[in-house]
Amino acid sequence: MKHALPLIMLIATSASAQTFTDRLQKKTAGQGSVTVYQDKLIESLVNGKEKNTVSSLPAKTPTTRPAKTQPGTSTAGTAPASPNKTQRKTYTIAGYRIQLYSGNDSRIARQKANAIGLKAKEAFPELPVYTHFHSPRWICRIGDFRTYEEAATQLQKVRKEGISNEASIVKCKIQIGY
Repeated sequence: MKHALPLIMLIATSASAQTFTDRLQKKTAGQGSVTVYQDKLIESLVNGKEKNTVSSLPAKTPTTRPAKTQPGTSTAGTAPASPNKTQRKTYTIAGYRIQLYSGNDSRIARQKANAIGLKAKEAFPELPVYTHFHSPRWICRIGDFRTYEEAATQLQKVRKEGISNEASIVKCKIQIGY
């Protein structure tokens, strides 16, 4: 008998169970009404189960048209626009970067940091360039070097190139891909 009471309550509550959208759309006197139009997939995500009623809206099938190509041209076998811009997994470690510029918080300092970053990217395309705002100044740094020696050899190349006359090595967190 003591197990029968919880069983009866469970059956009674599950029999009257409504989904979230059913409760939302329920018409009650003195209150406004809500009508929800949504896909069956969204219905199953919101309510945790699929609703067995038929939708009043017809299902639309997306229409696709084949891409128009010029006669004599082929799009098969073309390489992606930029193969170097693939996303890799990275982790952050303590390392070194070469700081090319450190200005103040003005618009001119931002423009100068971006200009120096572009020069560095043209001269050393293999090195990542980081131009960002560390309050209260704009900073432009290049490279991700694990050791001070790696950064020092690259610093000599940067100074020979003449990109920045205030280039120096700074210790910071770097991104290493794996």
